[in-house]
Amino acid sequence: VLDMALANLDKIFGQGPEKAADAEGVLNGVCFLFQRVVESITASAFRKASKYKVVNLSAGATAYRDLGKKGDTVLVIIHGGTLGSLAYVPYEAPFLEHFRVVTYDQYGRGFSDRPEAPLTLEVLRQQLEELLDHLNIHTAVLYGVSLGAAVAARFAAVAPARVAALGFQ
Repeated sequence: VLDMALANLDKIFGQGPEKAADAEGVLNGVCFLFQRVVESITASAFRKASKYKVVNLSAGATAYRDLGKKGDTVLVIIHGGTLGSLAYVPYEAPFLEHFRVVTYDQYGRGFSDRPEAPLTLEVLRQQLEELLDHLNIHTAVLYGVSLGAAVAARFAAVAPARVAALGFQ
């Protein structure tokens, strides 16, 4: 359906500005259909298809990837507020030459749960701490992007002995 709609958009835009309303209608229809398909998939089916591992932490399920050798220095990539960890898959391979790489979806993003409680910086810091505990990671290099940088900084302030280095973007 999405491919068909995109093909039609090219035709509509190619016919001039008078067809802009038609293009908007097609886009709205595609967004509605996509939303209906996503809403019809259960959370467990969605996670299973992702090939992420899932652990139940105190505020809900957390989806994560743990790549590389267990003895290597751990690099945790913490995504920003608008994207999940899938955005950083291209970063994994180069880092795997030197690090064990852990990526995860913060609560409310990607394949992790969307808790009922407010998502505070403290809740996100606790999620990171509990994930590291689950993976038996005592120290790590934390690389945070945007909101992820705030989570990394908060974690470092609370548990400085667990942070080998910080990177912010």
